[in-house]
Amino acid sequence: MDWAQPHILLLLILVLPLLWWLQRKSLHPMSPQRRRALWVVRSALTVLLLLGLAGPAWVLKTYDQSIFVMDHSQSQGKSGVQNAFERANQLAESLPRNTSIGFVSAGRITKVLQVPQYGHEPKKPDREIIESDGAQSNLAAAVTMARGLFPPATSRRLVLLTDGVQTRGDLETAARDASVAGITIDAVPVAGEARPDVRAVRLRSSHSRLHEGATLALHADIESSLVGKGRIRLFENGIEVEEQALEMKVGEQRSILFRRTPEQRNLYTYRVRRGL
Repeated sequence: MDWAQPHILLLLILVLPLLWWLQRKSLHPMSPQRRRALWVVRSALTVLLLLGLAGPAWVLKTYDQSIFVMDHSQSQGKSGVQNAFERANQLAESLPRNTSIGFVSAGRITKVLQVPQYGHEPKKPDREIIESDGAQSNLAAAVTMARGLFPPATSRRLVLLTDGVQTRGDLETAARDASVAGITIDAVPVAGEARPDVRAVRLRSSHSRLHEGATLALHADIESSLVGKGRIRLFENGIEVEEQALEMKVGEQRSILFRRTPEQRNLYTYRVRRGL
């Protein structure tokens, strides 16, 4: 048992003798037996009051739980993903032996690679996580999922291994919700080699419906975080139909025009991707 304010218990040393002294100095006529019984009742009530004010609490042993959120976005490159993998191994080795460790992959789709378990030696993430889907980076979804993996009565900690570039979700809101739930979040920066990073922000269509034989204009809004060359590929119903090369500057946003003339009446879906 533990106490929230143990110093209050020290008052028992002063209060009990004081009650006895006041009882003996009392001029109220009563028998010695009744005087002693009254002192016992008053002392018991005083002890219960001071014990309540001291805040008794049971001490429960909690288990340390750590979950590593691994960012496998393409913005890191292969070397960045490898760095995240190696860094997670180093951190796992440095944790106490009784720590349960879990791993969550943060790509376009969040994947639970290992759930924390009691009574098991810390495990390392398998190398298959390097091949996880990294077309996008949704760190917010990974944090939310990892938050739900923690069992009750545990010391909970999330470790984010990322380059800080997210393409989907609101990481700040997810991290704030996790913090309110009592989860400690640490961020470990990892990144690969610097390379031109070209991103397709959105794809705008000139028409939502077309007559047969009409031409459709597709505007792809492109931006880049580094100077360099890149390629933008257009897919029609999942099949690559066109590709354009471009040269970008830092912070520049451009609109690339694609024109398509569907040969037959059908439903068409279009998307653009950065060329590798």
